[in-house]
Amino acid sequence: MSLNRFYKQATIEQCDGGFAILLDGRKLTTPMRKALLLPNAVAAQIIADEWNAQPKQLDPNLMPITRLMNVVLDKANDARAAMVEEIQKYASTDLLCYMVSSPAPIVKKQAELWQPVLDWVKAEHGLEFIILLDSLEAAQTKETLDKVANIAGGMDDLYLTIFSFMTQVLGSVILALALIKGRIDADDAFKAIRIEEDHNATIWGYDDEDLQKSSLKRKDIDAVERLLRAI
Repeated sequence: MSLNRFYKQATIEQCDGGFAILLDGRKLTTPMRKALLLPNAVAAQIIADEWNAQPKQLDPNLMPITRLMNVVLDKANDARAAMVEEIQKYASTDLLCYMVSSPAPIVKKQAELWQPVLDWVKAEHGLEFIILLDSLEAAQTKETLDKVANIAGGMDDLYLTIFSFMTQVLGSVILALALIKGRIDADDAFKAIRIEEDHNATIWGYDDEDLQKSSLKRKDIDAVERLLRAI
């Protein structure tokens, strides 16, 4: 059910040890009526900007950081185990572990965009993923998946929620972790998940539905990158 925009302007205000978002002067709260407070003005402004950019009918798809913070405050503490388990599942079939031997343009892009991140996650976090060639089998070791779970479990509620969200958006634990740690930026992450689609588009052209979905993904990735820089 859509909701009409019921306010004129979103602003921010320092209060209670953080920064609140105000809709026409009234403090924004989570669905469970918890105070929506951000640690600094830059982070709070990201959410205010999402609300100011809303059309006449509110579109939650255009408010990724508002949605994310609602999860952090309302659900994350009770859902930590479930989020860690979900991240582990994605790690077992991580996008970056499925390389191809052809066509040459995709092979080249995977080497350029994927291999450096795979090398980084091994060197920095001791995560040695099994890379499959022209196969879709699940082949990761229990040791690797346990290490992923330990990394995720060691994060606070905010970073764990970001990790879980970006893993789902990117289809890759490796890319999500690299984005959180600043190893890659939003542009790198988006290019990394679009290798096959962009190659196929050079042959067959772009599909409108695919472009719409990828546009929303890009907005989510960009928004999370802005939040990570702010916090």
